Amino acid sequence: MKQISKPANSTYFLAWSDDGTRHLGITNPDQVTSTGQSNLTFDSDPEAYLTAIKDIEITDLPPLPVEGEQVDRGVYQYGEVRLVCRQAHVRTHFTPEETPALFIVQQVGSGVLPWIAWEAVVKEDLFKTPPVEASLREYQGVTYKCIQSHTTQPGWTPPAVPALWLAQ
Repeated sequence: MKQISKPANSTYFLAWSDDGTRHLGITNPDQVTSTGQSNLTFDSDPEAYLTAIKDIEITDLPPLPVEGEQVDRGVYQYGEVRLVCRQAHVRTHFTPEETPALFIVQQVGSGVLPWIAWEAVVKEDLFKTPPVEASLREYQGVTYKCIQSHTTQPGWTPPAVPALWLAQ
């Protein structure tokens, strides 16, 4: 049996078996999560967690609650993005992209996607299990490869921050 034992901080987990059965969630501080699944990965960093679940179909995630409803900490689908709710709250009319203190956003899809602000992007890591492909984003007609994992911000466009992006 695999387990997460009483973490000091909230810890996001993904457990899966060889047949592809998956369970994801959050272990709260001072709680224990146990699983009979053959594999378990977990991280207290929500951006690293999004990277770990990058291959999960967005349709397998619950939809983000609508305005006026309670949004609990966890992972949701929202249009063409998956996101982690950092803090439980009642959903307002602001989009997740407009409220980075509440959400971490990650676009879903393979290949080159458009660059957007407030998205968690990742650099390539072929040594992870499963391997992680670098985020490829298009900005003003140019394709860029993420060379340093980070959360994009307005003004931190690929040509403005060459330490984070490499033109392809």
